Amino acid sequence: MDDEQPRNPWGRLYKGDIKSGFAYPVRASEVARALRVAGAELGSLSFIVSRAEGRLSPKTPPGLLLLFADWQERRDMPYQGGGGALAIYAVPTGRRAEIHELLLREALPAAAHWLADAAKRGEVWREMRHERWITLGDSGLSIEDREGGS
Repeated sequence: MDDEQPRNPWGRLYKGDIKSGFAYPVRASEVARALRVAGAELGSLSFIVSRAEGRLSPKTPPGLLLLFADWQERRDMPYQGGGGALAIYAVPTGRRAEIHELLLREALPAAAHWLADAAKRGEVWREMRHERWITLGDSGLSIEDREGGS
């Protein structure tokens, strides 16, 4: 029997210290499962603690930021191991269960497949920065794609 654990589908993992009243909505193992199903590999996976309610900056879409994925070939950052990066944002503890299910059912697969597809794109496309913002607002989950950075 093979007891060897599968290699994580990311090169670097960062997990910020959690603040009181906040929780990460998914575990790294759940992110790994979604990435493997999509056939995606990342340069980095980050779990970020921020001002979970409200906009982080003018470029951040309105609503509760759940997930941010970006793609750009990073030749100057060899630790990245790839062009894709994924950030999962801490959420208010009282909303963790609701958001956990939403991420597993919709947001993580959408981000993972987007990252897997990005790796197959042409060189010119991959060298430009591309972003996928996933937020939760009053009308539900919102997915916004941007090109060239923001």
